[in-house]
Amino acid sequence: MDYPRRPQYKKNPFSHKNHPGRFRDESKEYLYENGGFSVLFDHIQSDPFAPSSKFRVIIKEYEFQKYPKQFYKNKIRKTAFQDYIVRNTAKTILSEPMQGNSNSFFAPKGGDINIYVPGQEVIENSSVFIRDEKTMEVRMKIKLPGIGRRVNGKLAAKVFTSVLPQLVTASILNSSLDYDTVLQFVESIEDQEYCRSQLDKYGLVGFIRNGAILPRASGNSNLPMEKGKAVGFRSPPSLEVKIPLINSKDPVVGMGIKKGQITLISGGGYHGKSTLLQALKLGCYNYIPGDGREFVCVVHETIAVKSEEGRFVKNVNINTFIKDISETNKTSDFSTLDASGSTSMAASIQEMVEVGAKVLLMDEDNCATNFMIRDYRMQLLISKDDEPITPFLHLARSLIDLKVLDSIILVIGGCGDYLDIADLVLCMEKGFWVSDKTDVAKKICNQHKSLGLHNEQTSYRITNRVRKIMLDDSVSFNRKSVNSKSKDRIFIRGPHNSANMDENDLNNILELSSLDCLVSSSQTKFLIYSIILLSQKRTFVDINSFIDELFARIEQSGLDILGGTMEPDGFVSKVRRFELAMALNRFRLLLVDP
Repeated sequence: MDYPRRPQYKKNPFSHKNHPGRFRDESKEYLYENGGFSVLFDHIQSDPFAPSSKFRVIIKEYEFQKYPKQFYKNKIRKTAFQDYIVRNTAKTILSEPMQGNSNSFFAPKGGDINIYVPGQEVIENSSVFIRDEKTMEVRMKIKLPGIGRRVNGKLAAKVFTSVLPQLVTASILNSSLDYDTVLQFVESIEDQEYCRSQLDKYGLVGFIRNGAILPRASGNSNLPMEKGKAVGFRSPPSLEVKIPLINSKDPVVGMGIKKGQITLISGGGYHGKSTLLQALKLGCYNYIPGDGREFVCVVHETIAVKSEEGRFVKNVNINTFIKDISETNKTSDFSTLDASGSTSMAASIQEMVEVGAKVLLMDEDNCATNFMIRDYRMQLLISKDDEPITPFLHLARSLIDLKVLDSIILVIGGCGDYLDIADLVLCMEKGFWVSDKTDVAKKICNQHKSLGLHNEQTSYRITNRVRKIMLDDSVSFNRKSVNSKSKDRIFIRGPHNSANMDENDLNNILELSSLDCLVSSSQTKFLIYSIILLSQKRTFVDINSFIDELFARIEQSGLDILGGTMEPDGFVSKVRRFELAMALNRFRLLLVDP
């Protein structure tokens, strides 16, 4: 494409004179005459040491119409296509040197361009936004160049007259895209989402495709294990199902996990039990082709619970699981600044049921033992009257029978008493393949009666209470006072928005490491914006009403509504209602209407 040597603009965009603090004097808009796009600045940094400038590449309507409509003809395809564009742009920025800038998109004196870099999951994000199917915006940041605290006008002009047009041409415009590659990408995501949407029709809560690669390259990597080492998943014949797809003549074949069941995943140590459960935990996401976890699906209402010693709990009814601890500590309205393993698990289950969770996943490796079971000998040592905890073993069946939950999936390798309540027993065998051992487990239970239950089956007590919440109004919540330095932690400045923040004060920290389905720091930004929006409610609000209203607005207008009237943030990704509820429930500045 033939670009002018200088972009057409409303004002002279960059002075070649080197003046300190002149960045904000520059024009906020570039209008490229022949390129089919413009560049709009949302924020211009005050000097080279200030936070990066934010800008949007806006693909004009006549250029946007060149993209085939098959790429974005429905909501899920639009999400996939937007994700493809941001991946393609990020790949170009990170890997390809551009003419006119020998240091690629990274300059030693500034001028580096960056964009949100997605992970293996395809998640709705704000980096690319198709507006009314007429134009498309690609949101990026740039560290404008300088010498010391002075403007480097020549390098700035070079970035925007040479480097940026090359980036747009190489990764964003339709002329840079391979039609078959993009179509394969969006159709894969559409088929995965369709497969998930069909689970209920087939009476399933989960599905794992035959051939899926579940193990990851390492404990700190989300990439698939390298070929030759990983064993593809294979369904037991008794559990194999076929689900038709939209874009394929052949159905996807794999293992279905039925609704209305308690499913046990068992097997020897280091045989893949937790790997299988971890894949199911993240089955709420669609994955890029080649990840290995494509078509590993669970219904959207699936959540995982674990022990979280020390977590904050506010006014949660855990009385079904734990009786009143004392006259002054009533578990029907339980609060604590320092939960035990068992009280944290009880609270987490109740909080998730409150916001609509229907499938519960738990792994014995990270559960509180006394919450999961109390064996016969321990029942003899500690009488029922002296033990406030009702083990989950005694309550699980009633959660299904009363339709509080649709399904429970447990990793159990060390407690055979759970075989008594299991409807399906999966066993991870040597070689990392799965067998259906349900009949074998039933025979074992008939031949070797367990004393563990000891007629202790208990019915779950349903509560219809939905709490009303608000945030402590002594703290000012805004984009400056609430921030994150990592995916797993949000920091809040203290009361009255003091500039000083004690990072050891737990009231100033929202710990998110227990949110297993939080996979990106861009999702943490979603939570930050949601906290700010909740803080604007000056009265108590039903937690479900707040979440429902927020997601309805996002569905209608997109993620930009999170920032209100502020400039768009291109580094935000959507979370589910459950991750938002988990974050709010762990926030030590949360107030609950008594």
